[in-house]
Amino acid sequence: SRKAAPLAATQFHFKAASLVSVVTLAYGRGRWPAILSSSWHPEYHVKMPDGARTGLVRVPFFGGWNEVTCFLVLVLVVNNFLISDTLRHLSSVSKYAAGMLTFALTYIEAVALGTRPLLLDQALCCGAIGCLV
Repeated sequence: SRKAAPLAATQFHFKAASLVSVVTLAYGRGRWPAILSSSWHPEYHVKMPDGARTGLVRVPFFGGWNEVTCFLVLVLVVNNFLISDTLRHLSSVSKYAAGMLTFALTYIEAVALGTRPLLLDQALCCGAIGCLV
């Protein structure tokens, strides 16, 4: 009989196909300029929010992203694959432990990059999460 593909491979294929289809649809329908636009334009934004005027500054979809945000996205993607792989072998407790570890790693990275201050209560909470995991 034919051997099934590993769960991580099928998860990656599904997520990659979803991402490619969303980007293709946004680009194909002409919505890409609206997603990346830094100001409101009626030709890009069919439904403008109340109070928005043509040319008024808006934050684009990726506006405000920095190293911490990119690191968080990377950690969440890796976390998703780890969860899908470990759930095959372990209980759902592993899923919650991996999720908590993601929060702890995100806080540690933000402190290391200097975008968040080191607070005693948050540091203790992250340490406790690390000990439990």
